[in-house]
Amino acid sequence: MKASLLITRILVAIFIASASQVNASAEGLPLIEMPTTPEAPDLALNRLNGDSFDIRSYRGKIIVVNFWATWCSPCLKEMPLLEEAWASLEKEGILLVAVNLGDTPDKIRRFLKNRPITFPVLLDFDSDTFGPWQIQALPTTYIVGPDGHIHYGAVGDREWAAPEILDTIRSLK
Repeated sequence: MKASLLITRILVAIFIASASQVNASAEGLPLIEMPTTPEAPDLALNRLNGDSFDIRSYRGKIIVVNFWATWCSPCLKEMPLLEEAWASLEKEGILLVAVNLGDTPDKIRRFLKNRPITFPVLLDFDSDTFGPWQIQALPTTYIVGPDGHIHYGAVGDREWAAPEILDTIRSLK
């Protein structure tokens, strides 16, 4: 295993360990700053609309990467809050993507029919991103800076439109 990959995994494990100390409902909790900023793993998937997405083509932008599934109760709660945050972030050139882990496109569309969102949904049918992104619980969200490194994260739902959270994301500009 390459030394940089090992270091990234160790740092993300530290993040997950500290984040797992929070309650299942993370309302009002801030984002967790990474002890160091590991490089974001590759993320090349198809969008729900069929277009392709590759995180490398967004280098230079801030990217909020949310991992979720339709069966995840906190994910259900957080979708409208992510949409509310997206209304502000999109205008500022900050990208938000939601990586669905393991659901079929039809199931996702049915889910989103009752929770309409406008940010891109990426499809990870086989949950291949679990390992490289060190996903231990859902929802998990990482904030990738313009430098392509993970600066902040959250395990559990958050009040994504809260000024403190939006200001933290914006601070990476």
